[in-house]
Amino acid sequence: MKRMLWVYLIMSCCATFITPLFPLYSEHYQLNSLQITILFAVYAAILLPTLFVVGARGNTWGLKRVLRSSIWISIASTLLFLGSFDVWMLYAARILEGIAYGSFTGTAAAFLIKQISPNKVSTAIKLSGATVLIGFGLGPAIAGLILQYLHLQPLRVPYWFLLVMLITSLVILETLPKHEDSLMQKPAKTKISLGVPNSIRSHFWSFVALPIFTVFTIQGIALS
Repeated sequence: MKRMLWVYLIMSCCATFITPLFPLYSEHYQLNSLQITILFAVYAAILLPTLFVVGARGNTWGLKRVLRSSIWISIASTLLFLGSFDVWMLYAARILEGIAYGSFTGTAAAFLIKQISPNKVSTAIKLSGATVLIGFGLGPAIAGLILQYLHLQPLRVPYWFLLVMLITSLVILETLPKHEDSLMQKPAKTKISLGVPNSIRSHFWSFVALPIFTVFTIQGIALS
């Protein structure tokens, strides 16, 4: 469980790592407020449909295979940021970042549960949720510290650190066993749908609607 939580942490760091660099990109590429806003938002616009598709098809494709692919896509995004010389490369990197985290989120919880005994599932889910939020905060913190104290190629050096982190997460993922072989033998048609089962719908919304709205509103404002 600890190894998978480390992968969770790194991928969550990656999702918000760019945040302190937005002012630098705005100055370097002469981006206006609208362009910066789109650069911030295109990630979420791509993440959501990716999450729906991959979350529904993850078991069919193979959970570990999807997680591996998501890390590789995140590495590709980081390399694109690292070598960027034009604005379109920033948008392309953000799109890849959205695809990477959307595909990761859609399968990571299921893969984590398969790594542990049934009596630890509740603890694992709680820890994974906490790890994601820690990663969301840690990513901008790491990038900000690098920008504040290294003063060396601010649009390049932070991504070298992120690249090393992603490679370590990929190596750690490869040490984890996969448990979906039986599912891969007979791929089933999976219907992609969005919703909450009727039996738990009222309880679900009464418990999570307001807290989720509040937390992510505050988080979005803080990151902006």
